[in-house]
Amino acid sequence: MHSVSDSLSFAVCEDGELVHSLCLSPDDGIEENIGEPYDFELPYRAGEHPVEPMFSEDPYPLPFHPLELGELALRAFFGFIVEGKIEPDDIDPLDVHLHAFRVADPTGREQAERTARCSPGNRGAAHGRHTAHARRVVTFDAGRATGNRRKSLTVIMILGA
Repeated sequence: MHSVSDSLSFAVCEDGELVHSLCLSPDDGIEENIGEPYDFELPYRAGEHPVEPMFSEDPYPLPFHPLELGELALRAFFGFIVEGKIEPDDIDPLDVHLHAFRVADPTGREQAERTARCSPGNRGAAHGRHTAHARRVVTFDAGRATGNRRKSLTVIMILGA
C-alpha cells in the first residue's frame, strides 16, 4: 500500500506458483489482476464500498478505495491492520517484531538470481513493479507446515542505494 498514490499491490504464491496478484491505483487503474479474488475482496470489487468524492465533483476512478482493501488484505493475511477499526481478534501491530539483516553478496551473483526470480515475468507486476527500480532485493521465507500443505510468507524488502 502506498498512501501518497493510493496504490495497492499484493501477490500470493503457493508452492512457488503465483495464484493471485492485484495491482491497482486511481491514476493507472487495474494494472494486474491474476487469479481468483479472495472472499474479502468480493464486496469491494462488486462496488459495495464506493468512495465519496471529497475534493472534486468527479467520481473516484475505482469502485473502492485501494487502501481500504489493503487494510483488509493485511487482516486476512497477517491478522492485523494499520489503520481503521480494530476487531477483537486482531493482533496489535505493535506486538509484531520485525528483524533487519544486512546481507553480503561480494560477487553479485546471488543478487542477480534474486532479481531474476522476482522479475515481472516470474512474479507478476505487483512484484516486478517494485523490484525493477531496486538496487537490492532481499527475500525471506517464513514457512510452516499446515496439514499436508506448506504455507509460506515471502517478505520482499527493497533497499535503496
